[in-house]
Amino acid sequence: MIDFILWSQRDGKNLKLNKTEYVFAGFGILAPEFGWDDYAGLDVKGKIVVMLVNDPGFYDDSLFMAKT
Repeated sequence: MIDFILWSQRDGKNLKLNKTEYVFAGFGILAPEFGWDDYAGLDVKGKIVVMLVNDPGFYDDSLFMAKT
């Protein structure tokens, strides 16, 4: 079982994240047409944003466009 997936666009072999703040932003969605804002009230400037994979419709057919 995979607990998380992490990747970076950096090409280096090492990436130090000491003393870096993390912010959880749900699915990372800003969709006012659906009344959805995962960033509401979050301060993400200079922080690493951690978010879920896919979108809510993947898990709940009643949200967004849902899977077809």
